[in-house]
Amino acid sequence: MTTIASYPDYPLHEAVFQKNIKSLSARLRNGCQVGTKDKHGNTALHLAVMTGHKECLHLLLAHGAPVKARNLQGWTALAEAVSYGDRLI
Repeated sequence: MTTIASYPDYPLHEAVFQKNIKSLSARLRNGCQVGTKDKHGNTALHLAVMTGHKECLHLLLAHGAPVKARNLQGWTALAEAVSYGDRLI
């Protein structure tokens, strides 16, 4: 199970996991790298898709989140969205 403790070194991932838009926005404004990957190769955008946090997803995209970034399984955030059956992403 993924927990908040899984993301201490990934502040954007942590904010997405907490569904904390204010924190995510502040971290992006303060220079956190939007394309940082966690130990599974997921960016914060991947995590926003996997957790269904659309507000976080839109904010990350507005800040230039890399849509072509692939995780360790070779999946982009779009491929993740398709696998979850999310047609709105």
